[in-house]
Amino acid sequence: MDVQFLCPRSISGVNNFLSILDSQRSLFPSEQGTITICLAWLSNLVNLYKVLGGWQI
Repeated sequence: MDVQFLCPRSISGVNNFLSILDSQRSLFPSEQGTITICLAWLSNLVNLYKVLGGWQI
């Protein structure tokens, strides 16, 4: 990259902003994975409750 291109970006704080956006983009799939795991755990908990006879359908 050109130094003339990097210096204004560093001075204006764009590099910091871009690194924040990149971090957020990386965080999103992790959050989705956490939600998926929580959903599976709750679904399994309901199934266990049904199997143990706590839910009369």
